[in-house]
Amino acid sequence: MLERVRNNSDFAKIFFFDQLVNNSDRGENTGNWFVDENTKKLMILDHTHVFRIGQLWNAISLKQDEIVPQPLLPEFEGSLYKILLDKIGVSAPFYSIAARWKSLDREDVLDVLKDIPDDWGISDDDLAAMEEFLVFQYEHAEDLENVLKTGLDWKGKV
Repeated sequence: MLERVRNNSDFAKIFFFDQLVNNSDRGENTGNWFVDENTKKLMILDHTHVFRIGQLWNAISLKQDEIVPQPLLPEFEGSLYKILLDKIGVSAPFYSIAARWKSLDREDVLDVLKDIPDDWGISDDDLAAMEEFLVFQYEHAEDLENVLKTGLDWKGKV
């Protein structure tokens, strides 16, 4: 599947995104990876297991995850991630993504929360905690970059 894709430049973004939201359900779950036959791009699906413990997250668990350095996701040990890492062809992939994330306005970061449907039943406390967690991750973009660079033992490619 990964031999056919044409968006290797997005692979580091996948690592950064999953680390950013503590996605614990992509590693070996091939149902969360999709190659678009028309564009030949690898896409990621299903973000139901974000915030480390998936649908069980709450204000307390999010606050517990506001730590520096954040632990590297154990899911990155999975073979699919290892293949992605090997196919990243730029020298400092996590730096550029961290810089791009940090260049967003705080409002842009929090804008993703405005479309959460009311019928999901997320409490005001949990919504506030989600906002605080995203702001924390926003403020620690360089730390996320370092976690990926050192935790993945990234040596860079030329």
